[in-house]
Amino acid sequence: MKYIKFLIISILSMIILIGCSKGESHFDEEKAKEIAEKAVIYHIENNYDDFRDLCSEELKEVLSDDALKDLDEKIMDKVGDFEEIKEVKFTEKVDKKHGPLARVFVNAKFSESKLIYTVVLDEDYIISGFFVK
Repeated sequence: MKYIKFLIISILSMIILIGCSKGESHFDEEKAKEIAEKAVIYHIENNYDDFRDLCSEELKEVLSDDALKDLDEKIMDKVGDFEEIKEVKFTEKVDKKHGPLARVFVNAKFSESKLIYTVVLDEDYIISGFFVK
């Protein structure tokens, strides 16, 4: 009887431990956050060349100097001066089409408003998506 109780408790403990584990991570969270913050700062400082150096070839084609300047005119000129990065959050998922992707949300405070940047990184820490809200 003691053996059965021990076996049941052991099985339940294993189920709980397996259920609580996060699973395999494809990314170093700190490295992903660092790259995302660097991209946001480059964008804020209009440092377009260094910004594009962090991006995939597909994104580089879309984000010409003119496209980035247009974004600045539509958004950046209205939020005021950059003050600080308030918060950085990391998530990851495996996309059926693109494989593992990290999404880093960077909350930046400006004198007149705030912006939330979403930076999407592939498994090689190359930016494959950059969104400003």
